[in-house]
Amino acid sequence: MIAAVCTPVFALMLGAAAFQTQLASRQVRLDAIDREIRAAYDQYDIMRRERAELRSPGRLIAEATAIGMVPATETQFVALDPDVIATVQRAGVETDASDSSAIGEEFQQYVDVKAQSGSAP
Repeated sequence: MIAAVCTPVFALMLGAAAFQTQLASRQVRLDAIDREIRAAYDQYDIMRRERAELRSPGRLIAEATAIGMVPATETQFVALDPDVIATVQRAGVETDASDSSAIGEEFQQYVDVKAQSGSAP
């Protein structure tokens, strides 16, 4: 009778010990991951500071001056050929599937798929 009572108690104690061991090992892993996350955040902050320093106007002026650039004294507008403007506009404008001549042969399959799906190309 004592053996019958002691066996389940021993099994429960053994299970509790195994459970505590698993909890401890997983907590160690979580702590290691937490340290890695903190290190990654620190590295991110360092890189953001470096980026801000590299993009600062004072540094850019110093670098530009070092390679011989000078501030502009005047500005002027450049006149563009209307054919160039039309070509650029045609390249960026959405058209419907029936006007495939403006798109070009390489985009015809794209137009066909978009037309079948019911949205504009």
